[in-house]
Amino acid sequence: MRTDRKSVFAISVPIAVLTLVQALVFMPHLASGQCPTMSDEGSTFGITRFNAVKAQMWYNDGLWWGAFSDNDTGIHFYSFPNNAATQGPIIDGNVLGIPDTLWDGTNLFVAVWKSVSLATLYKFSYDSGTQTYTLRPGFPINLPLNGSSTSAIVLDKDSTGKLWATYTGTQGGLSDGNVRVIWSTSADHTAWDTTGFVLESGLVPNTLEISAITHFGGNKIGVVWSNQPAKQIGFRFHTDGQGETSWSTKEIIDSGIGPRGLGPVADDHLAIKPAPDGRLFLVAKDNDNDGTPAHATEGRLWLYIRTAAGVWGQKTIIQPDLSQQPTRPVLLLDTANNEAYVIYSDASPSGSGRSFIAHTSMTTPSFDFPCVFTITPTSNPTSTKQNVNPTMGIMAAASTGATGSNDIIFRSVILPAADNPVPVVGSLSPSSTSAGSAAFTLTVNGTGFVSNSVVRWNGADRTTSFVNDTQVTAQIAAADVSSSGSAAVTVFNPAPGGGLSNSVNFSIAAGGFEGDVSPRPNGNNNGSVSISDWVQVGRFAAGLDTPAAGGEFQRADCAPKNTLGNGSISISDWVQAGRYAAGLDPVPAAGGPTTPGGSAPQPEASTAQSSAVLQRVLLVGQRSTSGSLQLLPSLRGDVTNFDKLLPLSLVAKTF
Repeated sequence: MRTDRKSVFAISVPIAVLTLVQALVFMPHLASGQCPTMSDEGSTFGITRFNAVKAQMWYNDGLWWGAFSDNDTGIHFYSFPNNAATQGPIIDGNVLGIPDTLWDGTNLFVAVWKSVSLATLYKFSYDSGTQTYTLRPGFPINLPLNGSSTSAIVLDKDSTGKLWATYTGTQGGLSDGNVRVIWSTSADHTAWDTTGFVLESGLVPNTLEISAITHFGGNKIGVVWSNQPAKQIGFRFHTDGQGETSWSTKEIIDSGIGPRGLGPVADDHLAIKPAPDGRLFLVAKDNDNDGTPAHATEGRLWLYIRTAAGVWGQKTIIQPDLSQQPTRPVLLLDTANNEAYVIYSDASPSGSGRSFIAHTSMTTPSFDFPCVFTITPTSNPTSTKQNVNPTMGIMAAASTGATGSNDIIFRSVILPAADNPVPVVGSLSPSSTSAGSAAFTLTVNGTGFVSNSVVRWNGADRTTSFVNDTQVTAQIAAADVSSSGSAAVTVFNPAPGGGLSNSVNFSIAAGGFEGDVSPRPNGNNNGSVSISDWVQVGRFAAGLDTPAAGGEFQRADCAPKNTLGNGSISISDWVQAGRYAAGLDPVPAAGGPTTPGGSAPQPEASTAQSSAVLQRVLLVGQRSTSGSLQLLPSLRGDVTNFDKLLPLSLVAKTF
């Protein structure tokens, strides 16, 4: 066993030499100035394994992190401060395990493929003070895999919080030839449906295929897969919140023979990423070769783009030089600069096993010439599921492939600072409230938000929190919704670039009506009071429920009638709500206090007897066969003059 397992170092390549290498590696006519700015290579003990569909890195708390096997004791946490690697605690003791990671902003999920029949899922919380990850209760859990799975299981999370994972059953003679998706069935992700759903069947055993998964468009989970014998790349999606087995019909992204006319457009090398505007970007390798051992690794990498409307467009070649053998792609989207980056291994003699990087505009794809990413020959590159930006840059890693003394080679790309975009506001949540409501948090959904975006309410800045580039939240004060009407909600991005978004109206309804409190919190706001409202006011008065400060309290506090309340909810308010419900008094617009604080005398509510009676009226009863609640008429005499204030017909009424 090596005793210096935690030692790390950086390989420093002089800039002049690096520039010369990038300019002269079989492309002497090209200038190196087109290459992105990159750090020196770094190295640490460890290994990355096939297949490149998994993502073993993530960015959190100003640092790049990774989950890698050290090729000795198991899979460990790694952090990469200042382009140096630090090995952390062990995650899983399986040295040969293949991890896929997902950082959702709160929790880290690590799914480790261990065999054709087993994966293990870990869930960690993060402590920013100590910069450590802690295993959550109930984890790890084992996920049985069906049908002799190919060596990768990858996962993502939808907008409801459900985790999804996909894999293919095409490894070995016992494989079932299915593309499968499985999902979590509990909010804490400890319970799963591992039988799952088959997205496509009929794949050929021992012809390795791969599937990849991503959440896109704000409300969809998509899965893409290869099918080499059928000469197809397929895709299906599921809308968040629908039944787990409800999936779209198959979309055929590409089919047939590659442009050389030798082999299929499909191979088991895929990478997929979502853009904030709903588009999908896919890099896929074809298997366009004659199938002989001398040419079996030949093929091209292609970029496919699915529009937000669901149409797969024309494909774009990434490395057109037929002497090169690009393979095992990693796709990263720099959404701030509207650039797509592809990192891949080159298995050709001229590529010498190095990894390369190429990039293109996300709007008009046309790749620049590839640049050397790792000077050291490496394979199986990996990076993150996250979209990248100039703050985080790009970090990717690959390994040297010597299983006895393997090294992980890592390198970062410095992304150019981008002008802030002009934000676009799409929707608000909530989108309305009633006048007099309490302060609340407003969620603004859209595109182009940055870390210092500011939400404006009728042109005035509000305290804003950045969630991601499609969502910000703002604190709205009670004074902002004190009167009915509408408020213009915009988002402002500061310079450089930036600007003011479109305006979306937030509706503030009239303050409602006295006694109208059901359903909570805004009532029906239709000018009438029902038995349900009467019961809810009674629950407030009895202390069974607490009204929210603002409009709800104001509407529940409806006695004395002539002052529209007195800042205290009591049995008098319950009686008055009952008179409104019985039609004995007209229902006025809400007014009066919006928070507790009144002290006017209320004789019938000041005794313990009346409070107890109220709770008996509310809680003592019987359920009829129809499920309605029958209040017992025998209780009506327990409150002084109750039968004069509220008719027996209402007390005995079914509601």
